Amino acid sequence: MPKKMAQSAMEFLMTYGWALLIMVIIIAVLFYLGILQPKTPNSLIFSPGFSASSFRVGNGTGAFELDFGHAKGQTIRVTKAGCSMQEIPALTQSLTNLTNPVVIPSGTHKWIIGGDS
Repeated sequence: MPKKMAQSAMEFLMTYGWALLIMVIIIAVLFYLGILQPKTPNSLIFSPGFSASSFRVGNGTGAFELDFGHAKGQTIRVTKAGCSMQEIPALTQSLTNLTNPVVIPSGTHKWIIGGDS
C-alpha cells in the first residue's frame, strides 16, 4: 500500500509541477516584455494648429520637455505650461510659469522646458 501512495504523490508532483513551471515561465516572459509593468504616457493632445514632435517627462519629478510647434499664422509667446495624467485635463488645472518664456514663430518648433526639475 505505501508504494501506491508514493506513486500517487509522484504523479501529482509531476502533473502539477509542470503546470506550475509553465505558469512561472509565462509570467516571467510577460514581465520581460513589459506587459505587466505600468506604462509611461505616450501621447499628447493639442488644439488644431498646434503640434509636438517630441517630448520627455521626468520620472515622478514633474519636469517636462516638449518640442512644441504651431501653424496659426502669427508668432506666439508661451509663458505657462503644465502636464496632466488625465486623458482630458481640466481647464482650471494649475500651470507652471516658465522661467524663460519661449517665442515661437508660425511654422516653427521650439523646445519648452518646465515643471520641477
